[in-house]
Formats: sequence, structure tokens, C-alpha cells
Amino acid sequence: MDGCFGRKRDRYDIIAEILEAASGGTVKTRLLCKAKLSYGQLTEYVALLVEKGLLENSEVVQNGRFRCVLKTTEKGVRFLESLRSLDTLWLTNEAFRMPSLPNGSELSVCDSSKR
Repeated sequence: MDGCFGRKRDRYDIIAEILEAASGGTVKTRLLCKAKLSYGQLTEYVALLVEKGLLENSEVVQNGRFRCVLKTTEKGVRFLESLRSLDTLWLTNEAFRMPSLPNGSELSVCDSSKR
């Protein structure tokens, strides 16, 4: 999940960035910057990831104040590892590449302009 330039991030890219950023525990403002999200996106994704058990909310005392810290759970770590494996498989496995036709051109899926 390298977030290539020129490619729009999908939902799983964003989830991976959040889980990576929260792996050691972090506050929301730092997570906002690390994952490059708007506040609305952060709120939506954090709620989803907490609900699914991939991220946990905890309070810690820092400089005499209570702070809300988000941390990736064990389930979240396994999920992140699975995403990385799928990403690697997708990029390297010939089984996922489009087949070529005998004339050397690539097969087009649902190309209605050629009908």
C-alpha cells in the first residue's frame, strides 16, 4: 500500500494508512496528518474501524491530562498484513493480468463500443 502518485486512493489504501499510523498508538490530530484525511473522513473511518475491532480507543494520562489515543489492535495488524499480501499478489501474479488475444491486443471486458 504505497499510495502511488497519480493514483486515487481507494478505501483499503486509506484503511491501511490509518492502521499503519496507529500501530504504536496515536492521537487523532496526528493520525489526521499521517493518513492525509479530512476531519470528516477521519471520523467516519475511525468509527468503522473501531466497530470492526481493527482499532481501539483508549485513554492515557499525558502531562497530567487525559488524552484519547487510537491504537491498531491485533486483529487490525492481521488485517493490514492481509491487505499487504493481496496488494503484492495483485501486482506480481500473472493470473490477475488481462489475457492477450492471438493478434497481440488485450482482451477488453464489457467494451460496448465495438458492437
